[in-house]
Amino acid sequence: MIEFLEKGSLASLLQDAEKQAKLKTEHMKNLAYQLLSGLQYLHSNYIMHRDLKPENLMLSRDGNLKFIDFGMAKAFGETVKYS
Repeated sequence: MIEFLEKGSLASLLQDAEKQAKLKTEHMKNLAYQLLSGLQYLHSNYIMHRDLKPENLMLSRDGNLKFIDFGMAKAFGETVKYS
C-alpha cells in the first residue's frame, strides 16, 4: 500500500504564488525542522538520499513532510540499519 500525499510536492507549493503568499513564518519553520529532522534520521542510519530537491519532498494532509524517490540513495559507512 502507498500513502496518498494529497497536498503535493514542496516544489508545487513554492511555485504557486497564491499558496506561497499564505505561507506563514511558523509554517516554514516547521517544514525546515521536518526536513532537517528527516535528514538527521537518514544520516544516523547511514543513508544518503543524493537526490534531495523540492520535487522529492511531499506534504501529507496533516502537513507532514515526506521524503520520496530513494532511487539514488546510497548506504555509507557502517552497515545500513533498517527499522
